[in-house]
Amino acid sequence: PYIFIEHNIEYKVKEQTKSRYVKLLRWLEITLCKFAKRITVVSKKNQDELVKLDVDRKKIVIFENGFDSQRFYPNKKFNEMIRKKLNIKNNPMVFFCGKFDYAPNVEALYTIRWEILPKVLERIPDSKFVIAGGGRSDTDSELSHPSLIFTGLVNNIERYLNATDVVIAPITKGSGTRIKILEAIGCGKIVVSTSKGAESLVSELTKPFLKIADKWDNFSDYVIETIKNPRSKILPKEFTEKYSWQNIYKKIDRILKEV
Repeated sequence: PYIFIEHNIEYKVKEQTKSRYVKLLRWLEITLCKFAKRITVVSKKNQDELVKLDVDRKKIVIFENGFDSQRFYPNKKFNEMIRKKLNIKNNPMVFFCGKFDYAPNVEALYTIRWEILPKVLERIPDSKFVIAGGGRSDTDSELSHPSLIFTGLVNNIERYLNATDVVIAPITKGSGTRIKILEAIGCGKIVVSTSKGAESLVSELTKPFLKIADKWDNFSDYVIETIKNPRSKILPKEFTEKYSWQNIYKKIDRILKEV
């Protein structure tokens, strides 16, 4: 017996990014669901998508994503060190992270460079956009800009999250939950995201930390507003109780016992 872990509805992601072999992946995904004892998904939306494919709803368990609350929490201890390392001192810092061998993140990167960055710099010229993550080609000169800083892969990304002024997630494709949004909120940061980026994450617990915009003018306005009016928000303990991996892990016990 096996449990099929559906972090994304994979064929949907491939479909959105116009990848090859979408039909083959769809067939494979449905077949794996058919013979699995249990299927875990990260949201009700994903559960409903599988049910539309004639997957038995009784086999599907919503197993929400979370964050490591012992690692991601408000901590200013390393802020000065990180900013010195990036040579940005007191400049307003906008942060985005992701794997850049993943098409939705690559698209987001181009959106930052050509849509968001120019609008923000027009009103806050000394802003710096810091991009963390591997998989990007250093020869991609299209993305070059003095206010755009690429770090590559970093250790201790929680230090970068704590050092920034605002975190962004300009994601328009993909599926599942953006764990990086939970990690940023865990550090007490405001996150500006598209509705796709914040998919399955909008709740009373996240609303104080989330600004949603799907038009790049509005998105940029939220970034500017957050930089100009920094607000210190206290992370409610209910957020940690719901989204901490330390608590979510316990849910798998029941599934394993049933199987």
